[in-house]
Amino acid sequence: MTPLWALTRRLATWLAVLSVPFALAAGAAAQQKQPSFEELLKRLLREQQDQQTVAGGGTIKEVRVRGGTGANVELEVQLTGVTQPDRAKLDVTLYNLRLQRLEGVSAAHDPVPAGDSTVALQVTYTGKGSVDTSAVRIALIDSSSGKAWSRFRMALMRQLSGTGAETGAAPAQAGERAAQTFDLTPEPVGDTASAGVSARPGLAAAPLAPVAVGAARAHPTVIATPLAHGAARIHPAVAAIPTVDLYGIASQAKWSSTAGALPFNGPDNDPRGFVRPLGRARLIDGATYDSVLETHPSWIAYGSIQGSYQLTIPASATRFVSKVGMLDGASSSDGVVIKVVLRGAGAIYMVATRQIRPSDGVVELSGTIPESWRGREVTLELRVGAGASAQQDWLTWVAPAIR
Repeated sequence: MTPLWALTRRLATWLAVLSVPFALAAGAAAQQKQPSFEELLKRLLREQQDQQTVAGGGTIKEVRVRGGTGANVELEVQLTGVTQPDRAKLDVTLYNLRLQRLEGVSAAHDPVPAGDSTVALQVTYTGKGSVDTSAVRIALIDSSSGKAWSRFRMALMRQLSGTGAETGAAPAQAGERAAQTFDLTPEPVGDTASAGVSARPGLAAAPLAPVAVGAARAHPTVIATPLAHGAARIHPAVAAIPTVDLYGIASQAKWSSTAGALPFNGPDNDPRGFVRPLGRARLIDGATYDSVLETHPSWIAYGSIQGSYQLTIPASATRFVSKVGMLDGASSSDGVVIKVVLRGAGAIYMVATRQIRPSDGVVELSGTIPESWRGREVTLELRVGAGASAQQDWLTWVAPAIR
């Protein structure tokens, strides 16, 4: 294939991708002259000459819009074959309705692990006023040389309200972050239970309540079955009083999954995912623990669940601590990836992350909270991500706390 023919095909694909946002934005762009075909071709030629990728560092396989509001857009970037994670960085370019690059765009993301992974990426518009976007380009770059290993372009039709100060507008305060919105559609697959039947051994479901004509079917109420006295050894949560008891305030967090917002203490056969405070429960190592919080991701491949806590990190706090492991009987799970993340003022910090499989038993999870994050109002997120299957991903946090 000749370079000219390849370039022509690339231009046709690029224009096709952008035709949808241009059509949707016709009203908003009435006063903005759209670029001519010649101008688009010149821009594409400049990118072709100035922004070649180099092989060897990894590939961006897919990018999904997770949510966002105000100045923020939250994306999930699926990466494959990352060989130099210590040098890998995601770079973001936003385009307006005229396909011009927007100034005042910042990006923050989780650390990029080696191999295949999905990385959370937050894009923030820091300019003044509001702006309409048409597309986004994400590059996986070598932070040492600045060269790109891989690029991914996609249409992204958003109206962003900048965080830059304007006349008559109050500046953003430290720690402020716009509320999240989720508009993803549920896809109920996986370890689906029959209506009114518990999805796990050891839990009993109450009968379904009568449903009024035209009303949505109510979720069944579920309760934990008491464990036989002396059947298993008991692990106390902790002896010391936690500085911030994340189990105790879990009902105040905002819980959501790939399918959208979730109720706290929802039914354990909800295919959207669920979060449940179990109190005392037997885990996969055969021991019984107190202050057990179960978080099951959506029942789809690579589904997720997360809890967002709006809180102030105590000035004396230095670490996040918790035990993590599957509930007893979760032998069919292919494992989950868990993350503890801090967000605030456009920044993201990964406190702790690891993969948990049934064979791991119950393990300690902890991470240092940097001094620069102490004493601040932040959003702390507990995240759980499924693998290729969400079957029996009964992940629990035991006495999660900030100390």
